[in-house]
Amino acid sequence: MEGFDRDISAKLKRVATDNVRFSQEEKMAIRQKTKDVKPAARRVQPMYWTVFASAAVLFLFLGFIYATDSGLLEAGSDTDYMAPANGEMAYTVQDLEGIEFEIVEEQQVDEVNRVYTIELVNGTEHDIIDGVFRMSHPIKIENGNSGNPFEVDNRLYNIEAGKTIRFDMELPSGIFDSEQVELDSASLDLTGYLNKMEGKNIFQITRSSRLAESEE
Repeated sequence: MEGFDRDISAKLKRVATDNVRFSQEEKMAIRQKTKDVKPAARRVQPMYWTVFASAAVLFLFLGFIYATDSGLLEAGSDTDYMAPANGEMAYTVQDLEGIEFEIVEEQQVDEVNRVYTIELVNGTEHDIIDGVFRMSHPIKIENGNSGNPFEVDNRLYNIEAGKTIRFDMELPSGIFDSEQVELDSASLDLTGYLNKMEGKNIFQITRSSRLAESEE
């Protein structure tokens, strides 16, 4: 797995380096934002990642899924369902299809940051355990787009079966150049376990969403 980690990390860095360029002002804005982030008493603060921290992000993500490979289970027009690559899983595709999430509100809070309110519906008969929700703007590449290492995340912990929750994600959309990053769309990702924190219960759902009120 160490070789795999290094290979993917190197590819991620190359994509970001080749496709993202920041002016000096944007670099200063990133540094200032990461410096000023402080934990609040009742609000989960997002974590702003730099390109240089992409390897650490990848390591944490792989550690979160017990360092096991995940494979594409099923793909739709705007949604991908991922499951353990060994094929052993304690749920069905229909279970994952019962988990819905979308952006229901957007608000510009300052020149850099926008707050997106997410509604997540656990329409399954299973509890979602140790859930992590991630959000980012895709990077523009030739003939498509790619994942952006600049992302925010939110630990949702446990979501009971049949429960609907809402939470906010604050994304520094203003630091990006609209010619290089898809500011009018977002990549939404939910990772967690169904019922138990076991390898066969892990899942990942990735969905693309158009932003109705994006500002360049």
